Amino acid sequence: MSGTLQRKKLSDVGGKKCAQRNWSQHYVVLHSVHLLFYKDKKQAKDQKIGSKLNLPPTFCLQGAQLVVPDYSKRKNVMQLTSPTGEQMYLQADSSSAFVEWMNAFKVGISLANSMPPLNNRKQSSTTGLSFDENDPFIDDLIDAGGPDKKGRVRVKLKSFLARRPTYEEMKKKGFIKEQVFGSHIVHLAEREKTTVPAFVRLCIDAIELRGLDSIGIYRVPGNASQIQRLRYKIDREELVNLNDRKQWDDINVVAGALKLFFRELAEPLIPFAQFGPFLEIMRIPERELKIVALRKEMSKMHQANKDTLRVLLEHLKKVVDNGSVNKMLCQNIAIVFGPTLLRPEVETGNMAANMAFQNAIVDFFLREFRELFAK
Repeated sequence: MSGTLQRKKLSDVGGKKCAQRNWSQHYVVLHSVHLLFYKDKKQAKDQKIGSKLNLPPTFCLQGAQLVVPDYSKRKNVMQLTSPTGEQMYLQADSSSAFVEWMNAFKVGISLANSMPPLNNRKQSSTTGLSFDENDPFIDDLIDAGGPDKKGRVRVKLKSFLARRPTYEEMKKKGFIKEQVFGSHIVHLAEREKTTVPAFVRLCIDAIELRGLDSIGIYRVPGNASQIQRLRYKIDREELVNLNDRKQWDDINVVAGALKLFFRELAEPLIPFAQFGPFLEIMRIPERELKIVALRKEMSKMHQANKDTLRVLLEHLKKVVDNGSVNKMLCQNIAIVFGPTLLRPEVETGNMAANMAFQNAIVDFFLREFRELFAK
């Protein structure tokens, strides 16, 4: 895949912040598991594919984390973070291009993670591009030569990749296993044979153990690289002990990871189908009628959505109950979680009104939690 993207580098290898953090335009080529950043399309066309010495700046997707950041200044922005600490924003020029690039990156990351670790490969001292001369995904990039005894497999794989399969096609064919972050809450619950994802309970338990008195909990951001490290471990199904203070001393990292989990759900915790009805219900002036209508509408949600929403709100209620210490009141929590827990499937031009409604519904859920979820 290739096309024009705007790039803003946040940090270099090692996590060192970039001195120049301006946006710049590049013609980007996703070549197997590497991103190549050309100055323009002409430079990409003139580039000799087999050359190892004249490659443009590159970014390897192995172990990389892809998120949609909280970046309100621009639309269609993605964030890539490498295991070595390199971070960048990438902006597509349209929502359709944004979706296409996101899917392509997810496929590339999954393919890259199925390959041998980087430290088992050779690395170009001039470009930093890692490669393996026997790597079926990038042998054409490094001019490895003709097919060997596994040539038939290579031909079939390259033919498959050349068709640019969608993320959903890759999942159906078994190339990609759905991860925890970015999954659908129902699919995740079915996979874990529960109605509340284990990661949600893991974070909530840790925050309630040592974070309820933390000033600005959920409002104060955690270290971005640590949040990505936690996300990486969870997606790789590694055992994580969030009460290990040596590794996870900053409780804001745990809170940030939990917010990121809900923000990246394939569909919001309060599904798209409920956005319109909830909006109408919130216009009902009588409190009792509003509660009855919300309970009826929530009964239409999948059990995983209902149970996870109940567990999360019960936890957030405890945060609010400790507001005299942590300074997080209902309206503060509502501002943080409103746009995360529900949003319209298609954004309209009335974003300010939608945001006010999103905040209002979370505020109402917190204030009327007992009545809304009474059995």
